[in-house]
Amino acid sequence: MQQKTVVHVIMMSAGYACFLALNSFSLWGFSLLPETILGREAAEWWSQSLSCANALSFLVLAIMAARLNSCRARFGQITTVLACSLFVVALVCGGCFLLSAVPAILVIGGAAMGAATTCGFFCWVHALAAEGVESAQIKIILGSVLSAVPFLAFLTLDSSIIAAAFFLLLLLNMAILIGLRKASAGEPPAGRGGLSSDTNEVVSSRSGLDSTSSAVAMLKNGLSAFWRPLLCAALVGCMAPAVSLLGSAALGEMPFAWRALMVHSENVLAAALLGVVWIALRHKVNMVKTFTVLFPLLITLFLLFFVWPPVRAIIPYAGGVVFVVCSMTMFVESIAKAEETHSNLGVVYGLFAGVLYLSHYLGSLALAHIDGDALSGETAMMAVSAVLLYGCSLVMFFVARKPSAAPESASPVSENTQCEASPFSADPSERKTRALAAQVGLSERQTEVLALLARGYTLPAIASALYLSENTVRTHTKKIYAALDVHSKQELIERVSKEDG
Repeated sequence: MQQKTVVHVIMMSAGYACFLALNSFSLWGFSLLPETILGREAAEWWSQSLSCANALSFLVLAIMAARLNSCRARFGQITTVLACSLFVVALVCGGCFLLSAVPAILVIGGAAMGAATTCGFFCWVHALAAEGVESAQIKIILGSVLSAVPFLAFLTLDSSIIAAAFFLLLLLNMAILIGLRKASAGEPPAGRGGLSSDTNEVVSSRSGLDSTSSAVAMLKNGLSAFWRPLLCAALVGCMAPAVSLLGSAALGEMPFAWRALMVHSENVLAAALLGVVWIALRHKVNMVKTFTVLFPLLITLFLLFFVWPPVRAIIPYAGGVVFVVCSMTMFVESIAKAEETHSNLGVVYGLFAGVLYLSHYLGSLALAHIDGDALSGETAMMAVSAVLLYGCSLVMFFVARKPSAAPESASPVSENTQCEASPFSADPSERKTRALAAQVGLSERQTEVLALLARGYTLPAIASALYLSENTVRTHTKKIYAALDVHSKQELIERVSKEDG
């Protein structure tokens, strides 16, 4: 069992690493090597359309996840099909551009790649969420470290090798996404329990609600519940382009191979830092904590850039590490928030990532406008520094305040779905069920699943009640059966009833 677990962790981490490498190839590689792959002007068309589609797709998929709240499996199927289809479109458009040099084809290919990587992130966040937060942290750390391996192709400075590595990653990711989907769909369904017809009617009636109003309400409640981390994500996104601009000025003369190593060592260092915090120290890290700890340091380095020349080589590297740390933290926090608040993971992650990447895109556009306007050189840099320092101080003021009446504990769901409380809200045997769960070492989420299983709920009903995917519920159910040493729902019910007696 231990060997199987290790193999599973390595396989999932390697798959996630391939996806991260593909995402970085499509963004960083083509913008850094424009003359060897596409040409400088063409690279701008590719990167702009890709970044815009990438940012907007997060919000579009968040709305889609809210509309399909009662059918999580269908949302998973849609994102998988979209990811694979759009990857193929991007691949075909890239090849056609190299043959015809028509700009419109490249713009379409870049937009397809941006939307495809967004769909891929949704597929991966659901796949990792099914493993649990702690397991997801391990796989994210390993995947981030392994994602630097494919960039050895850049050290060859051979455009054909770089393109071949890109296409290989593309094919691997399509195969991995399809494989994950089939593995999820191929899991044996749990036995049907004695769910009452009244409960079945409640579950099925929820799918008949007005999907548009329900989706809007879910998104509004999500913004209201998570406004503090979303505010931090927005400033992180806005500052990243400014750090990149400083990096271009400070590292413009650095050889390409050294720049490549520096950029990808940022991923390794960020993963190492979070590995120490998450695994060694077992601290919970969220966007607000990350922001309040790292951004005062980054802002200090940002201002020292203009008064102390030696720090000019540090600021772009430190900024890159901070952005990667925030991105990884956001990924895990989305999973944790969805579990804690019983929320739709697609909506939570879509909001977090959408705000982060959309603010990054808007910040890039603003800096491009400043760079081409009257302000130039260090005058423009000072203006940007002042604006960001002011913005950072405002955000620090809001996020450092004591939150009122636990706003982040509210579940970002519509009023129609708030009628379902915790599985223990009206259960007279709560303490005994919790005692049994604690006795066998079940987690809080597994305890909630146990309570509903003991009542005779089916897996789809539990998934709907707790706002989880059916795959996640199956995973929890298997662990519960193993912990209680039972092999059917009837045995589980009898075990719980015996404990209550």
